[in-house]
Amino acid sequence: MNNKRWTLNADVGEGCDDSLIMPYIDCANVCCGAHAGSLDISEKTIRLAEHHQVAVGAHPGYPDRENFGRLSLKLSASQLQKTLYQQITDIKALAKNLVYVKPHGALNHDMLVDDALFERICQVVHSIDPALALMVPTNPNHRQQTAIAQQYRLNIYWEVFADRAYEANGLLRPRKYPDAVHQKPTDIINQITQIKTQQSIVAIDGSAIDVAMAQTICVHGDNPASIAAIRQLG
Repeated sequence: MNNKRWTLNADVGEGCDDSLIMPYIDCANVCCGAHAGSLDISEKTIRLAEHHQVAVGAHPGYPDRENFGRLSLKLSASQLQKTLYQQITDIKALAKNLVYVKPHGALNHDMLVDDALFERICQVVHSIDPALALMVPTNPNHRQQTAIAQQYRLNIYWEVFADRAYEANGLLRPRKYPDAVHQKPTDIINQITQIKTQQSIVAIDGSAIDVAMAQTICVHGDNPASIAAIRQLG
């Protein structure tokens, strides 16, 4: 068994009953009200996280409630900067201590394959507070992203997903495929066990993906199987 200290993070504040998941996680990615939820929900979620001594992160996404922020939007640099700045500062104003920023959904995926977009996100985070970390999924372009983040004195907190399937290239399997999200608690538990013991994930084609650089494991609060899995793990 690897003795690495893993943390567990979850996307919260999106309208689900976060009291079911909050006692079991270390980091709460709080929705900023653009892709789902509201600032009232965000504030209640933050208070719940603080009650359970869970670290609070801002979870900004494309301002597209209709598609839950899961479709890419073509925003100008100024439009992106404006919405990200507003979303993150809204959460920062509500939290006693905002620790990190984790982009949501399509914005998260887009920044992994678009260095210019990744840099714009770093610029916004740095302008708000350079002490904030940026939570980023492990991916093949991690060296370039590390270099960009260092230009803005930002630390990256690398994550891996417990309840999502992976392609052989190390990126998440798109949600358009029915097997993109694990729907059985046993599958999620097995993936968490694989991550912790082997520091790898089995991709959709059976190959192994090295995730040794990851520091935190993500589950989704809107997936009942994920909640069941982490409650079983305790």
